Amino acid sequence: GGSGTGAAGTGTGTGTQSGGVLNVGGPFVVGLATAHTATYTMTGGLINHTGSDVSVGESGTGTLTVGIGGEIHDTSGGQFFVGRNDGSVGMAEINGLLMRTAANPIRVGNGNTGGVDNTNGVGVLGGSGVVSTAGGVRIGTLGTLTGGRLDTVGTLTLGGDLSFSLGGKLFANFNTTGGVDRIDVTGSVNIDGAILDGEWNGGLISQNDRYWLIDNDGIDLIGGFFANTTLTAEHAALFPTASAFVTISGQEFALYYNADIDTNALEGGNDLLLLAAVPER
Repeated sequence: GGSGTGAAGTGTGTGTQSGGVLNVGGPFVVGLATAHTATYTMTGGLINHTGSDVSVGESGTGTLTVGIGGEIHDTSGGQFFVGRNDGSVGMAEINGLLMRTAANPIRVGNGNTGGVDNTNGVGVLGGSGVVSTAGGVRIGTLGTLTGGRLDTVGTLTLGGDLSFSLGGKLFANFNTTGGVDRIDVTGSVNIDGAILDGEWNGGLISQNDRYWLIDNDGIDLIGGFFANTTLTAEHAALFPTASAFVTISGQEFALYYNADIDTNALEGGNDLLLLAAVPER
């Protein structure tokens, strides 16, 4: 079942889907026009998209939420944008399943069919579900990738390659009980020039507390380096094997690009780890 409401005068629209199958043979757009705001929320059911593009925030503001019981199957071969044209804002929260067969990546921020960051569209991809995409995910210069939402902790699973444009953000939200956003990736990971951002929400921590940000499958190493990290820090002497250092919301961390989540080791793997330097709060 589903429902929808719209207000032409204010340029707003909402849609909900709790079950059933929605077959879409053409463009699927949430947030079509300039100054238009739209939301589509799935708590269940299936969207079967077979033709043209998907745009969450095409020229307006669009929010797509796929709940735990919801699935989107995109076999169109078209493009998938989260924040596409100038002035757009897109947010896609995937807590269920998003599956794509196209060879082109999901574009998050700065959408363009030619693969160039040439718009000021802003995009955020998050959630605690599964994004399975043959073409991978590309986070544009004005794009952000996070687990959960920007204000909650979650683990997002990506089946496909992950890459960032210069300035694209990986956002890590920390809660007060030791949790942190994580991205589980089955595919290659390239973070060269990306920004590691986040929100430290306090809580009792100890030096060397571990926060795993990327669980990278196989043996392929993480490519590149974050642009906003440093090779030295106040407490660098305590972490002689650290790859770099970063400060998030006043909390200093040692960063390891080649840690191993399976053995909890600082070296010998291909996973991204933060180690708390000293408690700041």
